[in-house]
Amino acid sequence: MKLEEGIYEISGDVANPKPDRRKAKRDFAAWEVWPKGMRVMVTPDLDVPDLVTVHPPNGYPHLGVKGRPGGKFNHPGWEALVASLKPVEMTSLEWVKAKVPMRDHVLAQLLMNGKLSRGDIEEAVREVQAREE
Repeated sequence: MKLEEGIYEISGDVANPKPDRRKAKRDFAAWEVWPKGMRVMVTPDLDVPDLVTVHPPNGYPHLGVKGRPGGKFNHPGWEALVASLKPVEMTSLEWVKAKVPMRDHVLAQLLMNGKLSRGDIEEAVREVQAREE
């Protein structure tokens, strides 16, 4: 399977045969199971042009699983992960995270243009904080 940049969903639980316990629990490579239904993002690797990174959409690319776009990964079990991925449509938020560089500058521009208000942002911050509690 050739991995293109985008959002995928894991079609079934995939056991990580070699979880890297040296890494932080939030690191995708440290997980013991990649769960069914989880959405992951495939992005080009910033350091090596012919690599891609598979990571949770709300995670950081450097905490992901790296491999060749053709599906050749250097970790046992990553082929099983790639084989279980099914492409899905990006949500608006996933699109922003994947496609909008310098999000803080874009947000500032929306504020300056009057398309967003400080109150809009304060309300969004409160909603995020409530969800994280």
